Amino acid sequence: MAEHEDVKYPPGADRKLLESGHARSIEEHEARFAAAHHRFVRASEYKASALNASLELLGFSRERVESAVGEQYAASRDYVRRIKLSPKPPRSGHNPVRYAPYDFSWSGENCGGINACSNYGPNAASGEIGADLFSSTAGGASSGVYVGDWFYSQSEDTWSVSVQAYVWGAGYVAAAFGYASGYAGLQLFVRDHSTGDVYVTTTDIYNKSADGFGFDITRFDGNLISALYYVPVHANSWYEVWGGAVQHAYAGGIVADAVSNFDMYVSPIAASGIVIF
Repeated sequence: MAEHEDVKYPPGADRKLLESGHARSIEEHEARFAAAHHRFVRASEYKASALNASLELLGFSRERVESAVGEQYAASRDYVRRIKLSPKPPRSGHNPVRYAPYDFSWSGENCGGINACSNYGPNAASGEIGADLFSSTAGGASSGVYVGDWFYSQSEDTWSVSVQAYVWGAGYVAAAFGYASGYAGLQLFVRDHSTGDVYVTTTDIYNKSADGFGFDITRFDGNLISALYYVPVHANSWYEVWGGAVQHAYAGGIVADAVSNFDMYVSPIAASGIVIF
């Protein structure tokens, strides 16, 4: 499922040109999201199935494992799910960097059959992005939530392009004869309308797994995360610069839980030439 809000176009720009380029950006988002979800779920399922085979060789039963650790793991799961996030929109500054409100947004999610799957945003007006994904031995899901803005290059140059976000949330993985994986990242996505070139880089926020036996809880309370890319730009060309929350959660096996619950505010998005003194 994918969603996007109405796009704001720069006054005086060639709207037909920008509409065509923006449509291709959405297609690129959709293709990348589908491929990333497929890779994550297939790899996670492979690891979970390997653990199931090991369990059978060792002669353990599902009932025996659940009896030994089920209550403790359930208490940890309930603790994580009761965590209340308290995100606060950051203060706005001034150009040349861009603060909310932004010009466009997009989101996609594949929830599979997991226990909880919902997005925070995308809200172009505030810059809010993120998702709450929770799986308790219920397979995997993915989410991508983005906001972005237009930038125009008047000359040939190399731009330092960046996005930063304030992050609130919790990541959690736990497994006993299972496999659990939780991921969240801040992604910078840049598309050159003159060439169609796309530049993408992602900074990990949370990236943990529990393979067989394992446990991790990590909390964020307004942590500042950023992603940066140096992009060659062309004269008289438009660029789309997006900041997005990319998230995954998978849990399979006998006892396994995964949570990727992160609410973020993008602030700001920046793109400027490199100055050499």
